Amino acid sequence: MGLKILLLIALMVSVQAVAGSSSMDIKINPESMSFNLSPATSAEQSLYVTNTGNETVTYRIFVDDNTYASWFIFSPTSFDLKAGDTEEVKVTLNVPATSETDIESKIKISYTTLGKSTGTEGIIPVYIEISTSEISYSEKSSSDNSSSEGSGSSPESSNSAKVKEISQQIAANASNLVVNSRDNIIYAGENLKGSAEKWEESANRGIDNWKDTANNRIDNLENKANKRIDNLENTANNRIDNFENTTNNKIDNLKDTANKSVDNAAVSLDKVTRKFEDTSREIEDKTERYEDFDVVYEDTVRYIYNLIKIYEARILTYLNRVL
Repeated sequence: MGLKILLLIALMVSVQAVAGSSSMDIKINPESMSFNLSPATSAEQSLYVTNTGNETVTYRIFVDDNTYASWFIFSPTSFDLKAGDTEEVKVTLNVPATSETDIESKIKISYTTLGKSTGTEGIIPVYIEISTSEISYSEKSSSDNSSSEGSGSSPESSNSAKVKEISQQIAANASNLVVNSRDNIIYAGENLKGSAEKWEESANRGIDNWKDTANNRIDNLENKANKRIDNLENTANNRIDNFENTTNNKIDNLKDTANKSVDNAAVSLDKVTRKFEDTSREIEDKTERYEDFDVVYEDTVRYIYNLIKIYEARILTYLNRVL
């Protein structure tokens, strides 16, 4: 019995990855279960399921082996878990009265996300040891003792036969455990491979989506930048054209004003010249009347000269103001 327990512990350690290897979105505690029951008895253990993903998942717990499915009762059989939540599942095992040998089974947990089933999430190995060896051993011991008393055989030889029989039974059970362990490890490896392929496919889709999104955003930014550049260029050209038109209009207005000023100055100068001529004629007329012609003439010339200077100064001042 001690050897069987050691082999059972080693097997449990070797298949610890089975329950949690198929996905990183679930945590199961414990990762395996063991029962030690007599026929026609039952026992209950708790199983804790934690959603380690980032979305709400519907889980279903079951045994797909028809031979032993009726032995198990789960409460609840299905449940929803939000990200980070944990659910306690009561596992009740009922051993039929006709059971005599140890068995191994598997509890499986499937999951559904957004109404879409995505497969089996976890596998929990279950080891059931049927406690009939002591009864058989006692019955066989009584039979052996009776036969030894009748035949006169020694107790040592009887015990040796019993030890040999128990050793053979342990070796057979250990061989079965090793085979089952190998199957579990292979199954876990297949789940790991499938999960890795799914993860790689999901990662590639995510990268492609990111590339498409990045390219679309770059195209949008480029289009917006080009539109803004075109708008700025059009605005700049319009402002330059408006400035040019305004400047040209101002220059034309200044030219017109200057020309008008020059014309006005010429008219004024012509008037002064005619007035000077008229004044000269008056002076000539007056000189005939006055004896002191030289004095009158000089005064008159001086007056006219000053008058011309005054008009010239006004004209220059006006031209400077306009130009």
